[in-house]
Amino acid sequence: HPDLGETGEVEVANYQFVLEFGDFAMSVDLPPEITEFGIPTALLELDDEFKFEIVVRAESDNQTAVESCFETG
Repeated sequence: HPDLGETGEVEVANYQFVLEFGDFAMSVDLPPEITEFGIPTALLELDDEFKFEIVVRAESDNQTAVESCFETG
């Protein structure tokens, strides 16, 4: 079996949160100690479908992402 990476703790360099809906997109870079981000209430009051992505970047320059969507209204 080849080794497929290192085991152990991951040193997070930063997080990136991306929110998209319609023609609007916003991206926020967050330091590693921030693990929550509130979406402004005015956006959540819109009757729309939102797509979001969260990217985690490690100190080693590796990154992983997850994306999903939700609807409001």
